[in-house]
This record gives sequence, structure tokens and C-alpha cells, in this order.
Amino acid sequence: MSRLEGLFGTAAQAPRAADRRTRGLVLLGVAFAAVGIVASCVPGVLLTLAAWWSAERDRDRLASGWLPAAAGPQVHAARTFALTGLGLASTLMLAQAWILAQGVYGPLWLAWLRLWLG
Repeated sequence: MSRLEGLFGTAAQAPRAADRRTRGLVLLGVAFAAVGIVASCVPGVLLTLAAWWSAERDRDRLASGWLPAAAGPQVHAARTFALTGLGLASTLMLAQAWILAQGVYGPLWLAWLRLWLG
């Protein structure tokens, strides 16, 4: 469904919330942040930030009447999910910053490089 059809379509083609995309971005972002704790959590945090932005956009669309009122519960649930994921990914990024400040990464990466390169 195109945006134009969403604006002027029939009731069967009513616009839908992007809650699946939001949830997918949150799951992918938190996974990237968790795996990225050994290198960089930033991509995961950026993905969860994009998910939060998508949820906020849906909330604004719901408030303006562009989305049907029946989509309210799923929009609010997706927004809560996105905020939780953003908090978790941000906490992982802060943990990574603390680990970096403790000087753990230098010896750890050197040991891995010696192991991999022989």
C-alpha cells in the first residue's frame, strides 16, 4: 500500500502501525549492542534509537487521527518495547564505556590477536 492509498484508500486499506518494524529493530539493536560489547555498541544503540523514533512517529500518527483508534494498544505496546530496548542498549553502551575505562580491552584484544594470528 502506497502512502497515497493510505491517505485516500478504503477502510479495508486503512493505514497500519509500524509495530513489527519497531519490534524487529529493537530486537536487532539490542542483539547488536550485546554482541558489540567487545568492539562497539554504537550500531545497536542507533538501531534501537531508530526503533524508538518509529514508535514515536506512530504515536504522533495515532494522536493526529491518521491511524485508527483501534491501533492504540499496539502502538503504546511498541513504544514501551522500544523505550525498554533503548534503555537496555544504552546501559550496555555505558557498561562498555566503563570496561574501556578500566583498561580491559587492550590486553583482551592483544590476547585474541595472538591466539588468532598464532
